[in-house]
Amino acid sequence: MKSNIMKKLLIVLVLVFFSTPTFAGDYQFYFFGINSKFFKEAKWGYIVLGVATSAATHWVGHMAYGKIVGADVGTDGVWRETIRNASPTDNANFARSGFVAQSIVGLVLTSFEKSRKWDFTKGYVAMNAIEIWTYPIRWRNEGDIHLLNKYGNGNAEWAGYSVIALHNILREDFKR
Repeated sequence: MKSNIMKKLLIVLVLVFFSTPTFAGDYQFYFFGINSKFFKEAKWGYIVLGVATSAATHWVGHMAYGKIVGADVGTDGVWRETIRNASPTDNANFARSGFVAQSIVGLVLTSFEKSRKWDFTKGYVAMNAIEIWTYPIRWRNEGDIHLLNKYGNGNAEWAGYSVIALHNILREDFKR
């Protein structure tokens, strides 16, 4: 009996927390700060294109850096970029190049009022943030951060990229 009351109270609190009354008397619901109207009005094809472009930009950043320095680069599986026969500096720069490429493109997209309104940009910066923020969980003792830690302080760099991703997310208007 007591748990039923607690469940109902929790549901009411969540609904109140995620909704905002307007002066017209209707309610607007928010999910993690995103207005529910956004989910209905968004052009999902552009959002998906932004998500895919963000992931591809990370990959291209690695490959481009490797080709620029003349290193032997390739892929080991779908998402694992590799560099062989490279100096420690080139290894570290190769590891950071994916994050740097994603961050630069995200900063450019969110720097202009017009491009900030694009659904493509929303998808791009959302994927960029998700990819960066979950990277230590997804690639525990391997991947870019692990390689950066081998040659410096990858955790500090990850924090910097995380701040840039947060900056880009906060510049987007998901509330419409």
